[in-house]
Amino acid sequence: MKMKEICTRNQTRTGLRRINVRPLIFIVAAILFCSSKPADFLQDLQQKFDAFKSKYPQVKLYCVFNQPVYSPGDTVFFQCWYLTEEFGHVKGEHIVTLDLFNGESKTVQKVKFKVKNGVGHSQFVIYGGSTPGDYQIVGYTDWMKNFKPSGFYQKRFRIESTKQVETTFRKSDVLKFFPEGGNLVEGVSNKIVVMGPPSAALQLRSPADSSVNLIALDSTGHGSFMLLPDAGIRYYAEWPSGGRRWPLPIAQKDGLSIQMESNDKIEFVLSVPAGSQLNGKEVNAIVVSQGKIQYKQSIVVNEGQPVRMSVPLQPNDKGLHEILIFDSVGKILSRRLFFPKAVDQLAATLNITTSVSQRGRVSGAVRILDAAGYPLESEVNVVVYQSKLFEKYPTPSSVYLSDVPAAEERAQQYGIKDNFLLNDFLITQDRDFVNWQDIVNGRALPLTFPFYSEAKLRGKVVSKKTGEAPPDSTAVIGYLQSNTVGYEAYTRNGNFEMTFIYDLWGADKVFCTLEGKNKISDENYDIIIVNDSIAGLDVWTSVEKEQRSIYGEYALNKQIVAKSYSFLARKRHLIQKQNKVRTTYLKMSFAALTSK
Repeated sequence: MKMKEICTRNQTRTGLRRINVRPLIFIVAAILFCSSKPADFLQDLQQKFDAFKSKYPQVKLYCVFNQPVYSPGDTVFFQCWYLTEEFGHVKGEHIVTLDLFNGESKTVQKVKFKVKNGVGHSQFVIYGGSTPGDYQIVGYTDWMKNFKPSGFYQKRFRIESTKQVETTFRKSDVLKFFPEGGNLVEGVSNKIVVMGPPSAALQLRSPADSSVNLIALDSTGHGSFMLLPDAGIRYYAEWPSGGRRWPLPIAQKDGLSIQMESNDKIEFVLSVPAGSQLNGKEVNAIVVSQGKIQYKQSIVVNEGQPVRMSVPLQPNDKGLHEILIFDSVGKILSRRLFFPKAVDQLAATLNITTSVSQRGRVSGAVRILDAAGYPLESEVNVVVYQSKLFEKYPTPSSVYLSDVPAAEERAQQYGIKDNFLLNDFLITQDRDFVNWQDIVNGRALPLTFPFYSEAKLRGKVVSKKTGEAPPDSTAVIGYLQSNTVGYEAYTRNGNFEMTFIYDLWGADKVFCTLEGKNKISDENYDIIIVNDSIAGLDVWTSVEKEQRSIYGEYALNKQIVAKSYSFLARKRHLIQKQNKVRTTYLKMSFAALTSK
């Protein structure tokens, strides 16, 4: 506005007539806008994706435990890696929290430990009064809490006594249906995966009660079928004998169907229905893995003409991948997780002594070789346990499956060693801890926690009478009992944070007191410690069966023997102490007699 006034005044002084500047500005702006070319979607998405990853680096935790099942009173030893999406070590020192949840989603134990340059290890003792059953370990750092809990480390954790344990998950539906790509689309072929009771037989029906398809679930409760939904029809499944019905997801009138071909090549078939708004238009496909867009391509889709898309990846790429299909404005049309058919070009050899005496030292060497047989510098974790005690609990573990806990459990439970064989099951899974619309739209994320975490005690101080906060700068003094270290923090609006120097060991207790104006204020105020646990991620019920637990019985006998030795050792110690006192008394008496 000021510029317009100056121009008008100058034109008047020189005798020129007034000119309306706004239309000129509008015309120039319109010409510039019309002459500019629309930005390439995939190039723009690549830039936004890189900027997002730089500002909000995604990290993961991976843990290895010393055995697959435990008993009350056992010590759990474990090693942990804090990794980037590219499987590199996260630099610096960070605090990792492991929460142990029971089937009611309650935290029953917690351990905090430090990782340095991506590696850390620790241990904790399972409470002697722990109820036998399945538990869940959830691991995270403060930085990871800025994102969805699905990105936390998760592992099923079993505690057995003398009997085996059986667990039932509290699921709302006996049958669940998962269209490949996330949506069921009318008028095109869709692949649908079913999860339900093992070895069950189902009938797929339409509202007219005509049988559309027969579905057989395998011994793991997994099945799949193809369906070309008619317009306006809601399909359902039921047992052959009738009874309860389970509806399939509602079919969309428009959309994009995706199917992964089950061959060694990585190929997808894209289809759109007749009359689709996507007909003749470009869709944008990306393949993401290890924090990078590994492949991107724009494809024109046409009704009635499925498009086959090949994804060239390296033959030794064993990581988890996700394909996403976007429309021109960034809406996700279809997505799914998958593993490529990878060739393992590494070999591991373990050479150890074939026999060893009791309490003898076992020595050996581990070698990692490439495809040509040359040794590679590697980081190896070796777990040793008595196989006869854990015959029912195989422990294959894959860092590539750590992002999808359900797939890792399935691989362990059914002995699946080739991750490529999990691709059908991966239709039932997703990775939603990052919102892609935040990336597409360049939205900033609210961050509550910093990247470099510290061990902190957070709390609030309130008056016992009024509930009001004490004066600011009231000192909260904390003392660690076992580590004999004192700390100090100050309140602001009643809140305080006490930062610990995390070079501690073992379990410890913190004693807190208040001081204001050089006077202890405990009598007038309460100190409320904030619970830093996260919410549970699942609910289940565990019961003990009649079958004996080999490891549970062994652990119980071991504890009985240990207590027996401890009892005998204490008794022997008391006898020796009594004899020593008696001997000293006799010597003193003898000395007294001889002196006379």
